[in-house]
Amino acid sequence: MSLVAFFAWWGAWIPSTRWGIVACVVAILGLVCDFLAESLFIGWLPARIETLASLGSLLTGGAANGLYTIAGIILTLSTLHSAGCCAFGHGPSGRAESR
Repeated sequence: MSLVAFFAWWGAWIPSTRWGIVACVVAILGLVCDFLAESLFIGWLPARIETLASLGSLLTGGAANGLYTIAGIILTLSTLHSAGCCAFGHGPSGRAESR
């Protein structure tokens, strides 16, 4: 849940509200997959471990983490686009040295 809250905070700071909302919705879908997988592990796994363990692992390890990654990529690209790609990676001052 804290990752979704962080993405919501980050999305509020980028100029494009649309991309911030899209990233938050994608992250919330990831959270739904995580909650579903965890409920499978907690509630139904001991009785039907052979059938549900792989589904739970795919939901939390594949779907949820994949959706979190996509949301992070959306926010990163939106941040880079708004700040200009040259502002990142050029030292602590955010600009290239002219020497």
